[in-house]
Amino acid sequence: PVPFPCAFILAFTIKEPPKRRDTLAESVRLSNRSRQFQLAKSFLSPALFFLSIAGGIRNGGGLVLAYNVDTFFSQYRHANSAHYMSWVPLVGGTVGAALGGFLSDALVVRFGRQARVIILIGSQVREVE
Repeated sequence: PVPFPCAFILAFTIKEPPKRRDTLAESVRLSNRSRQFQLAKSFLSPALFFLSIAGGIRNGGGLVLAYNVDTFFSQYRHANSAHYMSWVPLVGGTVGAALGGFLSDALVVRFGRQARVIILIGSQVREVE
């Protein structure tokens, strides 16, 4: 129920900025092969590669936890794991998004836009430990 009023307010109060035409991009048409090469080149950067590896390890850890937590709660706590685990994404996601946004904005003022990547890498490395 809450997203619908928010979507309605956003739809009628926020204007999309006018699009500017990039004459350089229109004049220089890249071939399909060179576009694919540029895309592959950007995905093969070391930073993105290691960030993807860390994200995969983090997600793997979450899947292992989700698989084993039900057994733990049923055998040792004699309780339903849904009562405990339902609040974790809500609270953790909210606190993580707020803290990450605050830190990102604070570091961008000091170090520039590259600080956002440092926050992402730090959050992934922290979750793997």
